[in-house]
Amino acid sequence: MKAEATTLRAAGSDPNNPKVIAVNLQRAQMVAIIVALINARDHTSHRVSTDQTVDMLLQNQESKSSNNSCVVSEELINMFRSQKDLEKDMLGHCFLLSLTFMDLCVYKNQERIAKLLKRGD
Repeated sequence: MKAEATTLRAAGSDPNNPKVIAVNLQRAQMVAIIVALINARDHTSHRVSTDQTVDMLLQNQESKSSNNSCVVSEELINMFRSQKDLEKDMLGHCFLLSLTFMDLCVYKNQERIAKLLKRGD
């Protein structure tokens, strides 16, 4: 009989473990909040879906727009689009979280940081 994991570290990456599910849910909520804050314009308030945001980024990728901040291979785009809804949603959250991290923490995009600080006031 296998002992139940008592910590998140011990739980590992078992997707059925309640602790892992809770962390993934919190991570998804955090990504949604960050994306909504970054994409907020003026004082409008609306919900931004992961699917819509990722599709918009991938369409910009395909059109080779000059403002595009990431490059995604056609193979990865096709793999992403072929996923089931749940997997697609989680991949989308991971993609948006990594883009946000790179933009805010690595590239230190002052315009986006200022938007976040302004929204917090």
